[in-house]
Parts: sequence; C-alpha cells; structure tokens
Amino acid sequence: MNFPRNRLRFTRTHDGSTSATGWLELDVKGLDLEGVSKITIELAEVDRLRHGGDQQDEALKRARDLLGG
Repeated sequence: MNFPRNRLRFTRTHDGSTSATGWLELDVKGLDLEGVSKITIELAEVDRLRHGGDQQDEALKRARDLLGG
C-alpha cells in the first residue's frame, strides 16, 4: 500500500515529548486497512515533511505573534 500523502505529517512533539529529529505521523483514521501487510512511504516525502517542519508549532507561533503574545 502506498500511503496517501495527505495523511502524512511531521511533528517534533509526541505524547508530551519533544525531539529534534521528530516523528512521522501516519493518519490511518478512516482507512480500510484489512489485509494490509506493508505501508510504503517514499523517503523523499519524509524529507519534504521534515524540511517543512512542524506545521502545528508554526501555526501556534504565528497566532501568538498576531495576538501580541
């Protein structure tokens, strides 16, 4: 199974922990995974997500900047 790109996300935080290298989050919610034995993710896509950074952290920082906090 080639994992859908729109269901991939890179994050630097997970369960209260932070990491400089981060985690790749696979959103499997709503996917029918019966019979799936492998999930294939192109490493170039992992690099793109990593270089894009944690969008959630960036959005929070932008919101704080806009609100003056």
